[in-house]
Amino acid sequence: MRLIINIVFIALWLGLIGAAMILDFKGIKLGDIAEENRKLADRPKIPSDFEAVKSFPNSFENFVQDNFSFRPVLLKLWNTLQISVGESPISKMVIGKEGWVFNNYNGAINQYRGLTHMNLESYVSKLTEDIDYITEKDIPFIFFIAPNKHTLYPEYINESVVEEYRDYDRLY
Repeated sequence: MRLIINIVFIALWLGLIGAAMILDFKGIKLGDIAEENRKLADRPKIPSDFEAVKSFPNSFENFVQDNFSFRPVLLKLWNTLQISVGESPISKMVIGKEGWVFNNYNGAINQYRGLTHMNLESYVSKLTEDIDYITEKDIPFIFFIAPNKHTLYPEYINESVVEEYRDYDRLY
């Protein structure tokens, strides 16, 4: 039975690779290449000198990885699988409860969790200095911390992200 499973797996794998080669040869792409937010690697030119020969394998590998026919489909499947188990496919995004997605650009979640190395004393000192300077000139000063999504809807962040305190709470 194990031999049959191995043979079927090998046949499926070879069929997938063969289908990809045929599709690549015919110029057929599965999925939407326009979803890529970068320029895909171009087909490398046949090397004409020794330096080009040395760089050809790396260039060709980049071309094949970027232009593999099943790449968009497989990437979409991989990202969907990651999201379905609550993992983010990119580090700049955190998956919350009930499918909520939270921004993690500039370490926003770490700031919320209180894990930044923000030196609050120096921050408060600088803020006080600015307030004094502005009030000396009779200019009204309004200090406002704009909330992020994770501060407005903390109930949708996974418990693994939530902690007891946040840095901005210690400013008061």
